[in-house]
Amino acid sequence: MEFYQQIEIIYSNGLYFLGTYTDDVDRPVKRQSPYYASIGEAEDAYEKMKAEPREWIIQKCNNAFKNDYQVWEGYDQPMTRTEMMAALDECNEAWPHLEFRGHRVGSVHKF
Repeated sequence: MEFYQQIEIIYSNGLYFLGTYTDDVDRPVKRQSPYYASIGEAEDAYEKMKAEPREWIIQKCNNAFKNDYQVWEGYDQPMTRTEMMAALDECNEAWPHLEFRGHRVGSVHKF
């Protein structure tokens, strides 16, 4: 649950959004949601985000400027954030010349 401890409701230019603060001087806030007109809407969105399961896969970057990523074979099954972080380390160690990211996927219903 450490991810949610970093998320905050941020007010900027008359709107609210869910985001995290970064160490980047040029981009001190990373937005994690759409904008909301009221604090109540932002709080509802935050609670909904916390309730959703977060599952991840690993993707290889083909071209970040074109937002072109492909699912990396062997890392295409949904995993927890902790598993995703370990998988990223594995990929970076095995293929240091390639670039990877963890990508959040929607809930997977298992029957």
